[in-house]
Amino acid sequence: MLCVEKSKLGLIIVIGLYFTYFNFIVSGKNLVVEGQEGGVMRDGTHWPDNQISSGRFCSVFEFSDNLITRMYIYVDPDFSSQDNARISILSR
Repeated sequence: MLCVEKSKLGLIIVIGLYFTYFNFIVSGKNLVVEGQEGGVMRDGTHWPDNQISSGRFCSVFEFSDNLITRMYIYVDPDFSSQDNARISILSR
């Protein structure tokens, strides 16, 4: 796992990526990377908890002439599983 320290002014102070679990999908000029990340929130909460949050993300890259021309990142916004009210509505 690669860990990067973040500014203590933000909500996340440490974030790491689990390269072992990356899945790469190539289609034409697009590359999709699925993976898992984890870290520590400023309040000391470790994530993912692997009960509600699994730390999954998906990044979509578009290339032109070997350069990235577009990138989208999709992540679970509830890193620390503290948004139980909205999660319980979605799980019904």
